[in-house]
Amino acid sequence: MDIIQAKNILREIAQLGYIRLTRHCRDRMAQRQVTTDDFLHVLLWGEIVTMEKDSDNLNMKCEVVGKDLDGEDLTLHVAILENENSVLCITVHS
Repeated sequence: MDIIQAKNILREIAQLGYIRLTRHCRDRMAQRQVTTDDFLHVLLWGEIVTMEKDSDNLNMKCEVVGKDLDGEDLTLHVAILENENSVLCITVHS
């Protein structure tokens, strides 16, 4: 999988709503006042800046950067779970 394929998969999954959040991600979203809409906006319009295969969990980890709905910088660390056709949010930071 290359970055273009990963971006297409992230956007397709975001549109379908197959997103899971770790407890850590939910906690960080609350601390940083990041909403689900902010998160989805970055998935749909952000850019993947790093990507690495996680062989242990058979997924692809990505760092996605973009702007939230207020125009503030937002970075997402997610895993593409291809076998589940979903995205797992690991953490967020601004």
